[in-house]
Amino acid sequence: PRKTPCRRGVFRRGLFWPGGEMVSDYIDQNKLGKRFQRTLKRGLSRPKHFSGSDPEKNGLHDARADGNDTPYGRLANECHKGFLRLRATSHINGMVKGMVGQYPVAERPEVAFIGHSNAGKSSLLNAITRTAGLVPCGQEMGTTRDIRWYKPSKLPLDFIDLPGFGEAAGGSNFGGPLIEFICSRKSLRALYVLVDPRYGLRDADWDFLQFLGNRGPERIFVLTKCDMMRPKWLSKSATCVLMDIQQLPKTSPRLLMVSSKSGQGMHEVRMDLAARALRLQKKLEAKQKEMEKMEKIEKKMEKLSK
Repeated sequence: PRKTPCRRGVFRRGLFWPGGEMVSDYIDQNKLGKRFQRTLKRGLSRPKHFSGSDPEKNGLHDARADGNDTPYGRLANECHKGFLRLRATSHINGMVKGMVGQYPVAERPEVAFIGHSNAGKSSLLNAITRTAGLVPCGQEMGTTRDIRWYKPSKLPLDFIDLPGFGEAAGGSNFGGPLIEFICSRKSLRALYVLVDPRYGLRDADWDFLQFLGNRGPERIFVLTKCDMMRPKWLSKSATCVLMDIQQLPKTSPRLLMVSSKSGQGMHEVRMDLAARALRLQKKLEAKQKEMEKMEKIEKKMEKLSK
């Protein structure tokens, strides 16, 4: 069922959900939301320029840990230290060498980032690595108007920056072509759906997810711009989004919460990407071993037949 984007109505639904206390505890533990930074001692200072580091997992003054306690955490830190480069671009309808419907050939497994216009997709991609400013972004809705492939140096998968659905600048709406691309792209293994916590799942989000249905890869929902809401309202918004995504098919039960501006939750996003990259790499290695075994068996059969 469709939920209205009215702020009071949406947030009021989360007051009576039993999992709301767990969400608020998670937000307080990871210091998510709009908070005031404590005053440091004399002689200490924070980095002047934001580099995408999570203030809770970067090992600096306000951090609880350095993020290297697990293999996924170490790979996430390596991903942050790496760089991002633009691999390919394509028109929304696909146009490679003048052929409509043809997209660049996949080199590795891919994950895509999508969401409503001005939900923070490009800003999130810029914050994953230290290559800030590579992905074009702006305050105007619909800055991304084509499909872009980015290749991280430390992860064995590619990122796809998709245009936002809903109305963009100039009255453009890319919902239909995006659904066709997501359903037809076989190398696409995960779809990160970005949601602005100030609005929750809007009508355009529900329309897009309803048309997508059971097709396409698994969806992982991400709350962006968490630094623009107080922890109290952020916990209510996250609770409502968790209630909504339980009704959607092929959806991960986990909800990621990040801020591309302050870095809150960025380590969790990198860890999720690292975990998926390692799992996909293991599957590809297993398939390669099976193919090698089959080739050896075929060669033996040929020798016996001779």
